[in-house]
Amino acid sequence: MYRTTLYNLSEDLEHASTEFGQRELGEINAEEMHSLLEFLRHIDPVELHDAQPFITVVTPTGRYTVRASSGKLHLYDIARPELGSCELEPPALIQQISPKFERPAPEGDNRELHLTKRRSVRFNQGIAICMLITGLLLNGYTLYAAFYIDDVHRAPPLTLVTEPVEVQRLRDTMTGTYSTGNLPGDRAIVIKPDGTADLVVLGSKTRARLITPCSYSLGKRDGKLFLSLKPRGQIEVTNMNQVSLYGDIYRRSP
Repeated sequence: MYRTTLYNLSEDLEHASTEFGQRELGEINAEEMHSLLEFLRHIDPVELHDAQPFITVVTPTGRYTVRASSGKLHLYDIARPELGSCELEPPALIQQISPKFERPAPEGDNRELHLTKRRSVRFNQGIAICMLITGLLLNGYTLYAAFYIDDVHRAPPLTLVTEPVEVQRLRDTMTGTYSTGNLPGDRAIVIKPDGTADLVVLGSKTRARLITPCSYSLGKRDGKLFLSLKPRGQIEVTNMNQVSLYGDIYRRSP
């Protein structure tokens, strides 16, 4: 079973908005988890960008966060944030967070089978004791995380670039259009030298594209340059021709 909490997701799991807030889903089975993951990764891209929905899952193997972008799922181990995310399909993701159990030895009617069964009883007793201890520790951690989950997901603060000449130099250097592609549903970031940017979802020839205007400030973390967007979001500058936002790579258009 998977103890699951939803963030910014509607009750029918078809929409995302910050108005929905946090909702405890309780324990669900693997089939229900698979359906939930499918709903999450098929939410409208604009709603995904604006609401940043995610789910947290607690199992005996640990505590995890699952986010979605571009129809893909990204799994984060909360206890090991330095590992970053891994991109997985729903079946592989469920397998990754599920406990692994050893298969029992095949049955037989000889003396070795009797000894194996005795060992299995002792082994199962050991598992029960370990699971009891794990459950107590997990409950304590869950209680802690319920009060401090915002701290878990909050990235370290940026060191803002404030010197006017340096700010304008970086703005001029980053000015341009960066995109994930040029097909309907792809996204683009238009960075302007006046400290504003547009987040764009490309439409078809018969459908207007969606544009979200933003302003940005410049900052650095661990030697990397970031554009901190308002109302929300941080663009990480990989190099002057490539940036990333919410795990998606955007490349500078010619």
